[in-house]
Amino acid sequence: MAIDIVEAMVQADDPANKYTVGRNFTRSIRNMMFTTTPNAQWSADRNLKYVAYPLGMLSGVINRNNFRLQVGDNFRWNCARLGIKEMVFRVTNITEENLLKETIQVEAIEDVEYMSGAASYANVNIPVGNSPTGTRGSLSTITDFIIVEAPYTISENEIQIIPLVSRVTGQEEGFVLYMSLDGSTYNRVGVMNTWAIRGTLVNTYPSNTYEIDDTVGFQVSIPDYVSRLSSISRILLFGPTNLSLLGSNSEGEVITWQTITPVSGDIYEITGVYRNRYGSPRLTHYPGTEFWFINQHYTAFSNDEFTYGNELYFKAVPYYGSTLFSIAESNATSITLSGVARRPYDPINFCCNDECVNPTYTQHCALTWSPRVRGDGLGLDNPDYAIENPSHEGYFEIKVYVNDVLVRTASAIDDDTWTYFSSWNGDDNGGLADEIVFKLRNYLTYNGIEYTSDWVTLTVNKE
Repeated sequence: MAIDIVEAMVQADDPANKYTVGRNFTRSIRNMMFTTTPNAQWSADRNLKYVAYPLGMLSGVINRNNFRLQVGDNFRWNCARLGIKEMVFRVTNITEENLLKETIQVEAIEDVEYMSGAASYANVNIPVGNSPTGTRGSLSTITDFIIVEAPYTISENEIQIIPLVSRVTGQEEGFVLYMSLDGSTYNRVGVMNTWAIRGTLVNTYPSNTYEIDDTVGFQVSIPDYVSRLSSISRILLFGPTNLSLLGSNSEGEVITWQTITPVSGDIYEITGVYRNRYGSPRLTHYPGTEFWFINQHYTAFSNDEFTYGNELYFKAVPYYGSTLFSIAESNATSITLSGVARRPYDPINFCCNDECVNPTYTQHCALTWSPRVRGDGLGLDNPDYAIENPSHEGYFEIKVYVNDVLVRTASAIDDDTWTYFSSWNGDDNGGLADEIVFKLRNYLTYNGIEYTSDWVTLTVNKE
């Protein structure tokens, strides 16, 4: 059998190692007994993985309930602070930190078998400079750009963010999302090529409409890309089609809508609005309020730094071809994460003595309400569907106010009813109060952190 020695001596390129250490790492390896270039190249790449990389070590204290892997299992690890994305580690050792605690010490080593050219290329930034064809698109600083937290229906209990970015020149192919912990040093989070369409409200849109508003609606000025918006059928109204945001942050109101009609110029009428979607608050929106149309092909990003209360800074940097706009000249926006996906929904139908509108009392105040469960129950997705036996998440808390003074608090209520007895009323107020304000909220605990709904208020007068 003839052996072609020339074919057996090939070069394997390692762009990831060059990107990490700033230079090419070279080493000669003879791959004898390989008669074809593809086979020799495969062997060279395998050897390169073992000799070119200083393997990463990882260790830390982890809650046992959140880490179910065993020794030998693989997992992916991201760390925006260090600029690390999608490293694969294999667990090598697990020890008890303390027998009295629910924590374990985990040690892991970077798994050499998952180092590949394809995986490495994903971590390399888009180069700055002219494209190979010599063409260059018109790029400019992105001015309309916000970050919102993904609701439970998208991310379940994981805290994720959705960037809403509006085109400036129309030439942008996409944008690179960068994140910073301190507003100075930015690391790449990911690349997107879907854009949000932005407008502003022309008239006031009140909060006191029906949940599915077929009578009021609102007018919005949309200067660009309105041709991408279209009316939909009634059944699609209950899904994420025509998903939009009224407001400029995660505390805005998430809606879907059915019909868009031209009025004049760049002004359009939006009707058939399904309000208060996915646990967002129903608010009054005034002229000038931002209207964001969220493309149904949105991308929700996850990261180890997405934790409750963490303030993060983001930049959306547009690119065209192989040309990336200046990161330094890009505007930054910030968000303090409130754990939207983990917060319970506001209770509804808050009533006293079976009266929900202008309730009164003579002796006791028997309060009732309708709990709402994320991802299930009446009015959360399709209002024609309701679970037969509504349940609830976590617990409820009630605060009692008389003359703007907090007189009583009840917590850990594991039911959808609570009574303010006349004896308590007398103890708290020296007699039956003429007017009582009750505030109700739902709360639950996730990984040791308490998440709450907004307060729901009910005013009750004595007959």
